[in-house]
Amino acid sequence: MKKFKWTILFFTICMAFVLTSSYAADKNLTILWEQDEADIATIDHWQLFSSQDSDLPFAQWKDEGSIPYTGPGMPLTAPIVISAPDGEESIFWFKMTAVDADGLSSDPSEVQENAPTLIDFKAPVPAVLVGDYDNKTKTVTLTWTTDVVDTDIVNQKIYKSSVAGGPYTEIASAASPYAYVVQPSDSGKWLYFVVVLTDDDGNFSANSNELAVKLSMGVPFNVRVTVSTQ
Repeated sequence: MKKFKWTILFFTICMAFVLTSSYAADKNLTILWEQDEADIATIDHWQLFSSQDSDLPFAQWKDEGSIPYTGPGMPLTAPIVISAPDGEESIFWFKMTAVDADGLSSDPSEVQENAPTLIDFKAPVPAVLVGDYDNKTKTVTLTWTTDVVDTDIVNQKIYKSSVAGGPYTEIASAASPYAYVVQPSDSGKWLYFVVVLTDDDGNFSANSNELAVKLSMGVPFNVRVTVSTQ
């Protein structure tokens, strides 16, 4: 299981109880809500509930914790941490209740607008890497493909090493194809490259297959031939 943080930003007063949520790449959920103006004076705190099955009776929803009430229009943050399955894309429904100083709770709100909220802890499929070395231009051209299901890739990092299996050093963040210009210190060596993908929810793929490239010794020696006759 992995955890993400539910951050309470603020609420506004109106004649409704509306819960909305959005999910960002840094694993933070943002919630905005509205409460009936007539009830504002009696509120002690809010209670947040979640479920991955919207058909469950509310009594079976998970109590995620309380959010202190500090007054109308006040920005709020709450250290509520919610667990979601690692390696999966999970959907969550959320509801809230308002609780007074005597511990009496309101009926639950409706679920958040645009429910359910997708929580993505599924890493991208590793890239498939191929390459080519041009001895004349001293350039390694790296080309990789990504899985068609990964439509949310936002970053592609290239790493190299002088040792098979790493450790690797990041050399660029770029799209395929990428041209690596060989450095003088690389000449005559084997170089090993991998690519790592990142999606818009901050999930990293495993390394691509490792591509090994043998570099030539650079510019050949100039050879002078002298012919003499006896």
